[in-house]
Order: sequence, then structure tokens, then C-alpha cells
Amino acid sequence: MGITEETRRANYYDVAPKISRMEEKVLSILREHGRQTAEEIMRRMGTNNPNNVRPRLTNLKKRGLVLDVDKCRDADGHVAAVWEARDA
Repeated sequence: MGITEETRRANYYDVAPKISRMEEKVLSILREHGRQTAEEIMRRMGTNNPNNVRPRLTNLKKRGLVLDVDKCRDADGHVAAVWEARDA
């Protein structure tokens, strides 16, 4: 393991205890599947309740763990933010 990877892993473990289980799930989905809208994350989580995802994205953004990197139209034609996990 290189120094960069070791540093990233150490930083991840510094932050991990401070985020909720639901926030960790959202973050894991973004890391595993790349850029997603809140609606796409909800589907991957098996929920249809936006309150399970959107507040978690806001909290993760405040912590600097995710970014809203783009906008797109969702299935209903509404503008939706596209989220991405920041490099650990």
C-alpha cells in the first residue's frame, strides 16, 4: 500500500465514525456506482422516500465527502442535481 492510499484510508477512518449508517450507505453507493441523482440512489437503496437520501447528501456535502457536480432532468422532467463522491 502506497503512502497516498494509506493516507486516504486513515482519513476515511477518521471521518467514518462521524457519519450515520444511512450516510455511509449513500456514500458507498456513490463510490461504487459513480455519479448519481438522489432518485437513482433511492432506487439502489430500495426506498421511494426522498427523505432517506436528500438530507444525507446535504450532510455529506457539508462534510466535504460528496459534491453536486452537474444537473440533469429526472424521469418526470424536473431538474435534479447529480452527485459524486469526493476522492477519499
